[in-house]
Amino acid sequence: MIQELKHLTWRQGLISLFVFLGSLAPGALVLFVFDRELFMALDTFKLVLLSLAITLPISLINIFCASVFSEALDKEWHSEAKSDDEQKEKLLTAETAVSFWITSAVYYTALGVSVFKSQGIQSFATNVFIAECIVVLAAVFTAGKLKWKARKEDKTAVVD
Repeated sequence: MIQELKHLTWRQGLISLFVFLGSLAPGALVLFVFDRELFMALDTFKLVLLSLAITLPISLINIFCASVFSEALDKEWHSEAKSDDEQKEKLLTAETAVSFWITSAVYYTALGVSVFKSQGIQSFATNVFIAECIVVLAAVFTAGKLKWKARKEDKTAVVD
């Protein structure tokens, strides 16, 4: 196991860290904070499965939000990529990292607010919902801005 970890590039290690922090860790932390007895009673497989069930629905939404930035990244990395496959791999890697980073930010922020204010699981779920709505609105705003910028560039190119 240690030998396999030594062969990871820094990019693969960073992606692995983001995936762990954005998929398993938030769900396990929610269970630990709000139902410690259940956390202690579950075996590892069930804990992993339940942690993923708690976290992955938000992660899937965030993958769509992260894909909003693909167009901007696509233009930036087009000249760096040696092939289209390499470019697609870079974009997918970036989208994955960003989506799990957003997921971890949403969960840890909502959890921090809930713990700090001594709120229950219902308030935590509300905090996650509010934070995720902010993320989705930011993605929609960014998508609109990117489309507006692309239209402006297209009109400028036609005029020139």
